Amino acid sequence: MQSGADAAVSVEEPPVIDWGQMALIGQTGYDPENPLSAYNPHGPDAVIDEDVLWSCTTCGACVEQCPVDIEHVDHIVDMRRYQNLIESAFPSELGGLFKKLESKGNPWGMGAKARMDWAKDLPFSVKVLGEDVESADDVDYLFWVGCAGAYEDRAKKTSRAVAELLDHAGVDFAIPGNGETCTGDSARRAGNEVLFQMLAEQNVATLNEVGATKIVVTCAHCFNTIKNEYPQLGGNYEVLHHTQLLNRPVREKKIVPVNRAEAPRRSSNKDVASTGPSVTYHDPCYPGPSQQRLRPAP
Repeated sequence: MQSGADAAVSVEEPPVIDWGQMALIGQTGYDPENPLSAYNPHGPDAVIDEDVLWSCTTCGACVEQCPVDIEHVDHIVDMRRYQNLIESAFPSELGGLFKKLESKGNPWGMGAKARMDWAKDLPFSVKVLGEDVESADDVDYLFWVGCAGAYEDRAKKTSRAVAELLDHAGVDFAIPGNGETCTGDSARRAGNEVLFQMLAEQNVATLNEVGATKIVVTCAHCFNTIKNEYPQLGGNYEVLHHTQLLNRPVREKKIVPVNRAEAPRRSSNKDVASTGPSVTYHDPCYPGPSQQRLRPAP
């Protein structure tokens, strides 16, 4: 009879992983067609899958909810910077984006003259810095329209509506007009720090030249970039999201929401006030408390 001490126990040794030879970013076996399925962080060829790295929207939800305060977004953007600037390895779609930002100053590749098209046929004139007013000190706020607000058809409606409400509330404002260019947010989030620095320095120089101190924006990404990242480059401004600024005249009864069925339409937009008793503003990313404050690039 064999004693327990003499019995051989077969234990399968786990494979030894040579972390020094494994790439940080590459192929891990992750299936983009099944994004909710787990992937193997031990390889076969890398720790972080390329698709996973570029799928992050930098919304900051993971940082906000992390129980051990890991700052995922900063690390992801740092890895994107390395992939972009050192390895020149990034999704092909970003190549066109970078070229349009560099040559035209906006993701759509539209000409600067088209930046004012959103304001056509408004029932009042929109002041333009350098044309109607010489300095931002001559108005209450500088309205930073943003690329989407100037070029994207749906966002144009927001720009027009905000301009109309500001005018109705008696808020004196002006816009940069053709002097405005992309804040560089999409370039920085995609890891192209050089392009971000170029666009940001151009905007900071423009804003400082006209003496901008108070800026209102409709774009959540413009809000975050001008408010939290331009100070790194010498651009220090009081930046408000349009919902913050419009909240003041609403509380002061300078703007009173009307029911479409009870009052004639006063907006030049086709889709005006909701008939609902209340309105909920959905914040999917940067205006809320989880807005990102990225470190300056090393």
